[in-house]
Amino acid sequence: VLAYLNLDNLHDPQAFGEDSLEAARFFAAPLAALLHESQTRKLLEEAALTDPLTGLPNRRAFEQVFLEELKRAERYGYPLSLAVLDLKGFKAVNDRLGHAVGDQALMKVAEVLEKERRNGDRPFRWGGDEFAVIFPHTPKKGAVAASLRYARAIMGLCFDGICLGANIGLATFPEDGKTPDELLSAADTRMYQAKAQGVAVLA
Repeated sequence: VLAYLNLDNLHDPQAFGEDSLEAARFFAAPLAALLHESQTRKLLEEAALTDPLTGLPNRRAFEQVFLEELKRAERYGYPLSLAVLDLKGFKAVNDRLGHAVGDQALMKVAEVLEKERRNGDRPFRWGGDEFAVIFPHTPKKGAVAASLRYARAIMGLCFDGICLGANIGLATFPEDGKTPDELLSAADTRMYQAKAQGVAVLA
């Protein structure tokens, strides 16, 4: 139900003549169509920005939000941190247990990110087995602490003896870059360095 139109007169049962009812019907039909169109458009917009498997905002949503948050950070002079997260052990889950279990693993990771996130943290499904988190108003030290919490929680996810892990690269505005590309490049590079060094978080 999108809307409810009620016409009533508590004193006169004959208050509404046929012409009045016809006017109400004439008014209600296009209004209902407009409401339905608006609701449909909203659902389509949400679907376009949501990863269907995990329910997290997708990469397209990330790009919009990151640009908006970066502009705010620049305008008001507060720090902004970004984490790029790559799963360890996910390929083994997919290869040995199948893609259905792999999908389940991704959904569990998304649940962990939602459960562990602080107020203001913005997690996203980046694509494949990669996720991203935007930390508004957060300097590097706070982002490292939050990322370590995410990494520990993901380490608790095991599937038929295969446990997941995470390598996380961090970048912070303004010291690591002032544009989306600079910050993404810095975070992505550190994520690969963390993977090579076997550490959970590198900032």
